[in-house]
Amino acid sequence: MKATLPLFDEEPARPLTDHLRPTRLEDVVGQDHLPAPDAPLGRMVASQRLGSAIL
Repeated sequence: MKATLPLFDEEPARPLTDHLRPTRLEDVVGQDHLPAPDAPLGRMVASQRLGSAIL
């Protein structure tokens, strides 16, 4: 019987950006004024209504 190698791994390799993407707001470095309670991002987090944003 001939052994075959799988064409793809069980789990495909993730891009580097997936590994580096912050998962918590505390993981974001710099721009401390953006998640402040009175800033737009801080208000979105407090209301639990997050939209898209390009920073």
